[in-house]
Amino acid sequence: MATIKMRGNTYSLIYNFKGVDGKNVQQWETYETELEIMQRKAFIDYLQKSKSNEMLAVAAADYKKKRAELVAQKAPAPMEEIEIPVADGTKSLTFAEFAVKWVPIHARKQRLEPASYDGLNNNLNAHILPYFGHRLINSITAMEIAEFLDFLSKKKCKGSKSFNKDPNEVPTLSSATIKKQYNILYSALESAKEWGEIDEVPKTKAPAVKSKKRKFWLPDQVQNALAEIENDILRLAVHLTFIGSLRAGESMGIEIKSINFKDKSLLIKQTLQRVSDEALAEIPPLEIIRVFPKLTSTSKSQLILKTPKTEDSDRKIYLPEPLLDDIRLRIGKIESCKEYYGSDYSDYGLLFSQPDGKPIETTLVEKWFRRWQESKGIEPLVDMQAMRKSGQMHKIRISNFDYQTVASAGGHSPAVLMSNYDEALESEKQQLAKKIEREFYAKADDANTSEISPSVQKFFTEVADNPALMGQLVALMQNMQPVQPVRK
Repeated sequence: MATIKMRGNTYSLIYNFKGVDGKNVQQWETYETELEIMQRKAFIDYLQKSKSNEMLAVAAADYKKKRAELVAQKAPAPMEEIEIPVADGTKSLTFAEFAVKWVPIHARKQRLEPASYDGLNNNLNAHILPYFGHRLINSITAMEIAEFLDFLSKKKCKGSKSFNKDPNEVPTLSSATIKKQYNILYSALESAKEWGEIDEVPKTKAPAVKSKKRKFWLPDQVQNALAEIENDILRLAVHLTFIGSLRAGESMGIEIKSINFKDKSLLIKQTLQRVSDEALAEIPPLEIIRVFPKLTSTSKSQLILKTPKTEDSDRKIYLPEPLLDDIRLRIGKIESCKEYYGSDYSDYGLLFSQPDGKPIETTLVEKWFRRWQESKGIEPLVDMQAMRKSGQMHKIRISNFDYQTVASAGGHSPAVLMSNYDEALESEKQQLAKKIEREFYAKADDANTSEISPSVQKFFTEVADNPALMGQLVALMQNMQPVQPVRK
């Protein structure tokens, strides 16, 4: 059945049919009056009930032709100067037709990685094409773009965020998602102007983004998890992600040969991703290290190993001995699996692998981690990226806020580290309040403090703020030997 949506002062009719290639096509049609759209809906519903797919395709093509003629008639130029839209004309492309040409060219020009190519396509198909796909690209106005952004602000999320939830509890799209659609749309329109498809890019302001801080764990929470997680692969993934501040794909892409037990180091030179066949076909394989065989012939995507996300991500990190011990245990289990499976073992040299040697997807590890937290009643739930953030925040503090070194070890810039990976802890804010109370409200005429020099006062203040230092000082004083008088 066709559906009707209000868009400003006009009505949109949306229905599906199969194209000549057998693929599903979503048709959007615009009408000025309610009578027009109701008559059209009745006709389309009749064709759908009759299963007249060929007639639906003809009806859709006829609408596009008439719509293009109507747009041409409304142009201010004399009729003889108007380019009548034709199938292969440069000014008659719908946004969907333009996007088919634009996406692969744009992806190669911007050197998008395969996963980013898939993300671009997913956003277009989920949000932009259903709204603008049927429109002639040279007829899209600034007001319509503003209406589109407003429409997105009220659009409900799909997928995991809506699964098994009451419709009233399903959240709307985040501001970051809406801004992403804006960026994609304007990037496409800029190219359309460059290619001569439109004269000017409609001007609208970018939507504001309300950032949401990612959750994190304190070190003692991570230690508790490492003590309780029974799945040895998940335990090592959490341990390595926290200590090494690794992305999930970097962890799953680690090769055993990249670990140097002599100098306790690990080279991060690749990451594991699942990407579509289309992305692999369109993106030059310059950064792809390995393409893993498909598990099923019907799959439309593949696992790959590729070079890291940025130049900073290609790095060498150093590991503590307890983590190296966990890695040695993991390698021992891998050797046992090789012996058990024999020739059926797929040896890709990965540290994280299935019992038969095949790679482990990041989505599977995330699922294991979420289920473990749910089984323990942990709230709020965190993901593996939160372990990366938790590790970076811990390193910032134990390094006395050495952002340069911590950023280098984590594979990103100091600016990104300071903006996304550093938050004040509750304990730190409490200590600050105590220090203000002690120093701001101190009595100026306190005889006990007036006779003490500022340097000594500072020393005792630092000791009071650091219980561990206080304990060390007391232990040192207890172990001191009495000074013997010097005989003349």
